[in-house]
Amino acid sequence: MVDAALEHNVDVVHGVRTDRSSDSTFKRGSARLFYAGIRAAGAKDAPTNAGDYRLMSRATVDAVNALPEAHRVLRLVVPSLGFPSAEVGYARAERAAGTSKYPLSKMIRLTLDGFTGFSLAPLRLATWFGLGGFAAAMVLLAYALISKLAGFTVAGWTSTVAIVAGVGAIQLLCLGILGEYVGRIYGTLQGRPTYYVAYDSADSTSAPDLSRSARLPLQPDDISAERPNQER
Repeated sequence: MVDAALEHNVDVVHGVRTDRSSDSTFKRGSARLFYAGIRAAGAKDAPTNAGDYRLMSRATVDAVNALPEAHRVLRLVVPSLGFPSAEVGYARAERAAGTSKYPLSKMIRLTLDGFTGFSLAPLRLATWFGLGGFAAAMVLLAYALISKLAGFTVAGWTSTVAIVAGVGAIQLLCLGILGEYVGRIYGTLQGRPTYYVAYDSADSTSAPDLSRSARLPLQPDDISAERPNQER
């Protein structure tokens, strides 16, 4: 990882699994669904089959620590920061002894944290359901009025359907609008910066030295590897 960071002059090096043959069929299938779903939800920069073990420069570590989020999923948060990155492939052999300490319940919690903590797609679903429900209620209301004019209804049926459909349409539409505002509030509370300033080009003393020996300081305080108790 250090060699890749120095060679490509990057701040992040992801460890990507190139062979998952040691995993069970369920684990491989669930991992495939997780990465496909999270990419569809908007995390297009997240490397597939990359766990939480990675090399990060001090600038990246400081940026992650500065985020106010409580439930970070590093495999999604770190790529979203936009720091230059590279990948190192590896094959993980079968476990020599013991059993995994990451059961299905933790995998489900990781998936929920990933979708709800990184993407607004679940809230956006409320918007689309609200708009769809509003359209369906309007169609039902039109059907009730047409049936009334055609004489196919009994007394009181049209007014009942009109009231229920109208109130339901307004509620669903308001739910969708509320979901949009909640999503904006949540995005603001996450406090993720829109950009980072690498250095001031007008200040010659702050410009980086891109020589191989100075690309990344190889001290423990400047390069760290994060490996929380998460796997996928």
